[in-house]
Order: sequence, then structure tokens, then C-alpha cells
Amino acid sequence: MTSKCWVFDEFAATAAALPGTDHCLLSTLNITCRSHEHVRILTAQLGRMRASHCLTDSQNMGCVDNVTTQVQAMCSQSHCNFFVGSLGQYVRDCPPSSMPFLYVHHECLAGEDGGTGFMHIYMAVC
Repeated sequence: MTSKCWVFDEFAATAAALPGTDHCLLSTLNITCRSHEHVRILTAQLGRMRASHCLTDSQNMGCVDNVTTQVQAMCSQSHCNFFVGSLGQYVRDCPPSSMPFLYVHHECLAGEDGGTGFMHIYMAVC
């Protein structure tokens, strides 16, 4: 069985980044930029912000904690790869049994510090 993927690959002036993605608590976050690019986490939220493929019920909707700083610190220069559940210690607004998920919005910026004003956008959706 072959899978069909949609690929978006563009080097452009910094404008809007790609939409964010949801990552279930028991999954691994994997963001990979090219070697000459820098991962910049624009927003990272841990909670039950809305209906998601990670949720099986609608209880405790609306609880959210900002974990942008923590997620950025867990990333290296050009990639992020860690178990989402390791962020569980930062859940403050959601009950422990609520099974929150991680929403991450990021961009890959050219240059070591991301200060070039350009970004490379690469996304494959299968």
C-alpha cells in the first residue's frame, strides 16, 4: 500500500508560519529543520484547548498552560525530539486525570540565530 503525501517546500521572506499541530500526551514531538536552520517555537500550549484527535471526551475543556519556554529549551538548534508526557510536570490548570495534549506552532528560520528575515518552510502531510 502506498501513501500519498502533500509536500510544501519554500524559502521565503518571514511572514506567517505554518499552522500549529496537536501532539497527544503519550506521543513524541518530532520537529526537524534543515541543518542550516534554527527551530523557533512560536507557541506551545499544554491542555485541553478544543476538540482534538487526542481527546476521547469533552470534560475539562478550556484548561491550558503556556509551555513555550519549556518546549524551546527542550529543542536543539535544528530539531526537537522528546516524549510529550515529559511536560506533565507543567500542567497546572488541568486536573491530572484530564489527559491534556500539546499544541505546538513553530517555524524553521535560516541562519544560526534566525535573524536573517527569511525562513524555510517544509511540511509533509501523509
